[in-house]
This record gives sequence, C-alpha cells and structure tokens, in this order.
Amino acid sequence: MALIRTKQALVGVLGIGALALASCAVADDSEGETEENGAAQEETDGQDAPDGGSGDDDGADTSGDGADDGAEDAADDGAEEEPEEEPEEDQAADEHLDGELSGDRVDPDAFEVPLDEQSQAIGARAWQFETPSGRHTCSLGRSGQAATPAAVCYMSFDEDVQPEPDDQGRERHPSLLESDVGLYGYEGPVYPQFESSEVPTLNYGEVLEVEGLACTVGEDAITCIAGDNWMQVSRSGYEFSDDSEESDGEDTGAEDTGAEDDGADA
Repeated sequence: MALIRTKQALVGVLGIGALALASCAVADDSEGETEENGAAQEETDGQDAPDGGSGDDDGADTSGDGADDGAEDAADDGAEEEPEEEPEEDQAADEHLDGELSGDRVDPDAFEVPLDEQSQAIGARAWQFETPSGRHTCSLGRSGQAATPAAVCYMSFDEDVQPEPDDQGRERHPSLLESDVGLYGYEGPVYPQFESSEVPTLNYGEVLEVEGLACTVGEDAITCIAGDNWMQVSRSGYEFSDDSEESDGEDTGAEDTGAEDDGADA
C-alpha cells in the first residue's frame, strides 16, 4: 500500500515536472515565435523604408514643383514688369554710333600718299581717296609723329550749303578728330596729296581705316568716324556728331539723290 502511494506520488511529481517542462517549451515556442515575428516585422519595416524614402522623394518632388512654380511665377512677374522698349531716335547714320563702320576693309597701302624726305623725317603720314562720282576727296593722316590724326574732306557742295569762310577768309572743310569735329579753315591742303590723276577711288561700301580713323562712301554721303565723333557729308550738306554746326540746308544728302547728274551725292 505504501509502495503504491509512493509510485503515485512519483508519478505525480513526474507529471508536474512534465507539465512544467511542457509549459517551458510552450513558453520557449512563444518567445521564438515572438522573436521570429519581431524579426519579420523588422524585415517588413526595412522593406517599408524605401517606400518611406519614396514618399520623401514625392515630398521633395512636390517641393520642387512648388519651387518651379514659384520660379515660373517670378519669371512671369519679371516679364510683366519689364518696360516696353522705346523706339530709338532716328540718326543720320546710326551705324557709326558704336564706333565701327560696316563694309569691306581696303588695303591702306593702296591709298597712302608718298611723302618727301622732310615729311618722313617728322613722322608725317597721309592717305587720300576719291569718291566714285569724282566730286569729292578726303585726306586722312597726321602732320607729325606727335600730331593728332584727322580726316579732312574737300567737298563740291551745292551753292546753297557752301560753308562761309572763317574769320581769316580761309575756306572751311569738314574735319574730324578724336577730340573734335566740325568745319575748319585751311589755306591749302592739310596733308600732302596725290597728283589729281593718281587719286585712288574708294568704292561704295568699302572702308578705309588708318590711325584710329575710318571712312566709307555710300551713294548718298561720306561717313567718317574717330572715337565717339563722326561726320556725314555730301554735296547737299553736312552733319556732325556734336550737332554744334550743321548745314543751312534742310537735308544732309540722304534725301537728295542728285538725279540730274549720276544719281549719287558721293
């Protein structure tokens, strides 16, 4: 009897131990599942991260779109605020106002006047050309090494625009320097010149450029520039950049075509 009870007690103890072991196993399984679920959750979170990054990118794109829209609005506002360009005032020869003359450059050597030994000794140089009509000639150069280069045109003006002589009775000619422009009186040619039969012709549209001076011939006028100064002359008048002295005639040659001769003022 006592042996039976001892066996029952032992079985009971074993049963309790097995139950405890089973409980521990269940607990271990639960913890394992929990850990596995946690790991799976972490993997899921890790997979969600790119989606979250994508979401951030979407947000960045949205902000970028907002920035682009703002930039476009600012550009539109700036475009709307820009004042309308006012038409430029008409100029007699606006192509020379930027300091350049358009046209084919000629070889200056073909227009340089041979100088005597005395002129060469002081550093003088001179160039001369005739217009295609044969009416006018212009000389460019300097009278000495330290002299200021100038362009002087000898014009066959119409009688109604012929300049009056200066105070000393000298005939005045349109003259251009870098520092000044206007009508100046001379007793004779400013520079040595070719013989009348040897003066080379500067054709229409060609440009002679020397010593910081440039001249070109158009059918309506001769245009010369030096620095910021310019002059435009023809048989029917003259105009200078400083507007201090203009011809008495209403036109400076742009309108008068001289049709009674060969159709050209220059």
